[in-house]
Amino acid sequence: MLLIFQIKLGSVVGGDYYKMDALASIIMRGNIRINKIISDEAGGKLEIIGINEKYREVLISYADVFYSQLDESFIGQNITQIYEITLKGFCTSQHFSTVQNFLADCGADIGFLKEMTKRGSHLYLQNLNLRGVSAEYLVIAKTLIIS
Repeated sequence: MLLIFQIKLGSVVGGDYYKMDALASIIMRGNIRINKIISDEAGGKLEIIGINEKYREVLISYADVFYSQLDESFIGQNITQIYEITLKGFCTSQHFSTVQNFLADCGADIGFLKEMTKRGSHLYLQNLNLRGVSAEYLVIAKTLIIS
């Protein structure tokens, strides 16, 4: 079953958040095979084009992107879940490796990430099934629309 919601600046259009707990909200649950990833770093956009279980095209579009761990190397992999997470939820032991990867990639600290969230950025985690192993990848953006 694929659940899709449109998210814009933290509000849900056409659906409700599924609360995982007080620290995260599921935005999409299902299985989307990534066919194409378009990253425009200068424009702050990231688009993921995929196919769901019913062979329908799905567009996952991020705007005002500050950071993404996703790139063209993920084509052919399956997104099983996307969720928005709070900074408090992100900084738990469950997400330790994702936090460490972000800090190493950006040369930033948690204080910087806190400032980004104060300025309207959201932390989106994508769970991907990579050759049978589940892994999560971070995108920091102001807007997410799934259609």
